[in-house]
Amino acid sequence: MPWTIERKHDHVVVVTMNTNKVNAQNPAFFADLHAAFDRLETEFDDCAVVLTGTGKVFSAGLDLDHHFAMFARRNLREINDWFAAYRATNLRLFTYPRPTVAAINGHAYAGGFITAIVSDYRIAMEGALQFALNEVPIGIPMPAVYCEIIKYAIGTLAASEFTLFGQVYDLETASRMGVVQKTVASDQLLNAAVAWAAHVTPDCYPAYSFSKRALQAATMAAIDAAARLDRDHAGEVFVRIRELLKHRTPEHATLGINEAIRDVLALTGSALRSRSVVIQTTLAADLPLVSGDRVQLQQVIMNLAMNGADAMSSVTDRPRLLRVGSKVNDEGSIEVRIADSGTGIDEAIRHRIFDPLFTTKPAGMGMGLSMCRRIIEAHGGQLRASPCTPHGTEFRFTIPGSNKPPMPA
Repeated sequence: MPWTIERKHDHVVVVTMNTNKVNAQNPAFFADLHAAFDRLETEFDDCAVVLTGTGKVFSAGLDLDHHFAMFARRNLREINDWFAAYRATNLRLFTYPRPTVAAINGHAYAGGFITAIVSDYRIAMEGALQFALNEVPIGIPMPAVYCEIIKYAIGTLAASEFTLFGQVYDLETASRMGVVQKTVASDQLLNAAVAWAAHVTPDCYPAYSFSKRALQAATMAAIDAAARLDRDHAGEVFVRIRELLKHRTPEHATLGINEAIRDVLALTGSALRSRSVVIQTTLAADLPLVSGDRVQLQQVIMNLAMNGADAMSSVTDRPRLLRVGSKVNDEGSIEVRIADSGTGIDEAIRHRIFDPLFTTKPAGMGMGLSMCRRIIEAHGGQLRASPCTPHGTEFRFTIPGSNKPPMPA
């Protein structure tokens, strides 16, 4: 759906992102963005810009369904072309010559965080907003272009913390770190953003544009200098996913399984909520650490969670409940359970769900339950599925504690 553009002041327009329910970023989102900014440059060239979203999410970041399917196709040229287009889109916002203000109406995750941070000024409504960059903890390197933009926006120390550690920050902390520069009541958000954007009048736009270019000159030079790093970025993503799709020995390190679960749910939570999925966690306290490959285990958890959401997509007569739990089982291993309230697995195909290349979906992450089982078995554990009562399917996997070495794959 084309984004709406409304003149709210003599020289300020409000652009409302509404590509989909949570503004998940996919080709349609980028096309809508460019179409909106093409209009701004031709029909509203006397206006500053306020950018906002709808509902409770500013933008949920990259559309996981679209992008995991693309990565799984393992076409490096396609991935390179995607990254170049994504980079150009955010740089268009970052270098826009007139004032830009992000009116942050809800959560801003991952790519949605970048969309907010590229604006010249950021105002958020009061409330339980969350801000996060979760790429690094699940093994996806942050492109140099965005590292430089984030440093420009909030400073090196805050940028390092946000980028490297993948924590989810509330509004108070995000404000203290410079992500948000002003907070207002929800019913005053657009008025406050429009008022701020209106500080600069059209006759001053040439001076504004020149000064903005001067302020960003060092950042743009650093982005240009790091272009080779970014060209390698798509290849690193490709290699990492290719490694996941191969039968290889995991790179073991000691980790907490609950932390791995929380990181995945922080990344996927907005995408799950956009499908009206309610997430219920029951994570046992003081679990022993495990020895495992963090990225592989998180990919398994993510795949099972997204499969659960898919299984509930047609459910309309009951809550779409995704239950995620952890515990120590009777054998002393760590057990993770992910259960949905969907339609369940047809008895006729239940014995095939872990077969290589078997799928009931026309598209997906491309990893599949076969790869999930392979990863868990390489960690010395087991992955099983069983029906839930009265509805749905539960997947359970076990892995030994770190004081109990994995069995040979």
